[in-house]
Amino acid sequence: MIPRRAVRSRDIGPRLGASLAVLLVAMLCGVGCTQGTELRGTDNSHLTLQTPPAPAAAASAAGTTRVSERAPVAAVPAGEAARPQAHGAWPQPCFLPDYFLYAGVTSRLHEHRGAILPETERGVQTALQWSPDGSEVLFVSRARVYAVAADGSRLAELFDASGRVYLDNEYPYVPWALTSAAMAPDGERIAYALCHGSVRDLKDPPDPDVARDYAAGPVQLTPGHRFDEVRLWDRASQTTLRLAGGYAPAWSPDGTRLAFLSRYSDAYDPEREVSFRRRLPGLYVMSADTWQLQSRVRANVTRPLRWSPDGRLLAIVEETGAEAKLSVVSADGRARRRLSETRSDPAWSPDGSRIAFVRAERGEFVLYTIAPDGTDERRITAYRHSRDWWDQSVAWSPDGTRLLYGCGGICVVTRDGLRVGWRTLASREGYSAAWSPDGSRIAILSLGAFGSVDPRVLVTTTPDGHEPQVLVIHHEHLGLLGIGVDGASEPVDASGCASGTAVLAPAANRGLVRDCQVLLQARPVLEGSLEGALNWHPERPITEWDGVVVGGTPPRVQALSLGWPVINGRIPSALAGLTHLRELELGGYLGGELPPDLGELKNLRALRLSAAYIHGPIPPELGQLAQLEELMFLHTYLSGSIPPELAGLRRLRSLWIADSPFLVGSIPPELGRLASLEGLGLSNNGLTGSIPAELGQLTKLGGLSLEGNQLTGPIPLELDALTKLEHLELGGNQLTGCVPPGLRDRLGLPDCETAA
Repeated sequence: MIPRRAVRSRDIGPRLGASLAVLLVAMLCGVGCTQGTELRGTDNSHLTLQTPPAPAAAASAAGTTRVSERAPVAAVPAGEAARPQAHGAWPQPCFLPDYFLYAGVTSRLHEHRGAILPETERGVQTALQWSPDGSEVLFVSRARVYAVAADGSRLAELFDASGRVYLDNEYPYVPWALTSAAMAPDGERIAYALCHGSVRDLKDPPDPDVARDYAAGPVQLTPGHRFDEVRLWDRASQTTLRLAGGYAPAWSPDGTRLAFLSRYSDAYDPEREVSFRRRLPGLYVMSADTWQLQSRVRANVTRPLRWSPDGRLLAIVEETGAEAKLSVVSADGRARRRLSETRSDPAWSPDGSRIAFVRAERGEFVLYTIAPDGTDERRITAYRHSRDWWDQSVAWSPDGTRLLYGCGGICVVTRDGLRVGWRTLASREGYSAAWSPDGSRIAILSLGAFGSVDPRVLVTTTPDGHEPQVLVIHHEHLGLLGIGVDGASEPVDASGCASGTAVLAPAANRGLVRDCQVLLQARPVLEGSLEGALNWHPERPITEWDGVVVGGTPPRVQALSLGWPVINGRIPSALAGLTHLRELELGGYLGGELPPDLGELKNLRALRLSAAYIHGPIPPELGQLAQLEELMFLHTYLSGSIPPELAGLRRLRSLWIADSPFLVGSIPPELGRLASLEGLGLSNNGLTGSIPAELGQLTKLGGLSLEGNQLTGPIPLELDALTKLEHLELGGNQLTGCVPPGLRDRLGLPDCETAA
């Protein structure tokens, strides 16, 4: 699990605005690969690898391979490393990409585990993938691989791939980034690629325990300024095996083979007096049982390859001059067919009969599908791109009926080109996406999608863009935060509430002792993974606890306000035990759903939820809060519709449910029964339908805001009865007609003022 840290508000800095962190966009990279059977130094500083041990002994031989102590290996000349590729939008493997998406590697250095690393703007990277059973979403951040539960209940660091690597006795290398990760079909192994950079100013001697053996002996590593290697992590044994020099590993559908890419091959030319290898890129296929190479295909491939569902073919993207071509090759390397120009990674349909890809045409990007034999090319849809970069997200739904693709955001269409969820998924900042195994959800790596004020998030939604759930954000000061994670599962010892410290004279204040116990039980759920974020403790007076207000005679907890310090758990159902609570205000990084148990807070006067990642529906049980006077939900991920049961809040004076774009449906006409209502704000949601005429019954209403929805139809004449109305906002809808004349005169609006 991620480390727990004590966090207090004075240590963190600005509130929500400070959390807008930048995501490092991971670029795939490659390494020099050759074939050989002996580890030696040559006159050209040419390193090869020993023949690997037998498969059963390969993992146990780590650290036994010896390295030549000859002169240092010459780096790839600067001119070679810096040479731009013909296709400018495609980064060179293991070379820094020539563009960045709100992020980049700076020139500063910092120390990590004794190594000097380039200072990189940190955040969630790509490599989104669901586990085979759909219970987890895999993603990469820096040199670490994480898994977050699909329900957001936990965030776990699976492994940390950072650490020095020595290829000779003089120059250590350290990971610059973990560029890709692929979970095996059995969910138990992860193949990943690391991009290493040379660190020449370290004086420490090599670590004798660093593993240098490779399971795939015929594939070699040529050190230089940067290089890549493919590794394997096993979940059961928690061990790592170094497989080969290369990048972008991909498992065959049955998990018996592993393919990867490499920028170098075995064609070293001794006639040329150079100290670096000639680039002869290709793709390799190795056995996942013996780790021996089975085939190699020479091709200038820099993008991830894709296996056909039957495991017979591989779809690749080849660079030919200034173009990138979609090709299909057999897994044994004996046959190849070029299909079309492409601007995306390819995607096989589940039955293997089609390949989807994106092509640039006359200023537009066009999504196509084509048969693997190059016939029957079909144009699916065209779109314009707000930025000129490639999009890696092209994927078929598991049932083969829909396609998602990068459109500057994430868009979904049927295989016939009909749009699905275009409005809510077409964020200009969406970047990477992946279908869940059952096709019911899409995980999206979003760079500020769903609202410009959002931090960089990992979110899942339904294919039509509804029912969002934020799983991970990147906080500027705290790093990765799992939103809505479960806190400590151990039972909480709340006996200290009666010790006389948290509650004075506990025998005379048994009600406050019970409130103390409720809060201690709720604390781990609220804190999530940030243990110590709240100072609630039996050895501290409850009157000094963060966000807790005690009042009344006898004293009870009457208010709870937790917008800050940072907490990233859920709203505990246990809060329903605060029977004298009058005000509840929550915000910040809370996730999960609103518990229906909040409807049991019979004395509650105000319920405020703002700038939080709460998702799911508004519980109709909130309509039971007979004493409620203020209900406010602002900037949330609430979805579904407004429950008509809220009409039971007869004392309600202020109702604001705004800036929740996934809240849909119509405005319940039952809200017209809220006779005490003085302010109604339902702006910037996804509401549809017409304005209910029943709102004209709210004669005490002083402000009405319905702007920024998708409301249609005429403005009801009944609104003319709102004689106390001073503020009216109806813009940003598709309303027709004019504001009623009496209301128009009272507000000083021009003649026939429409809602536009």
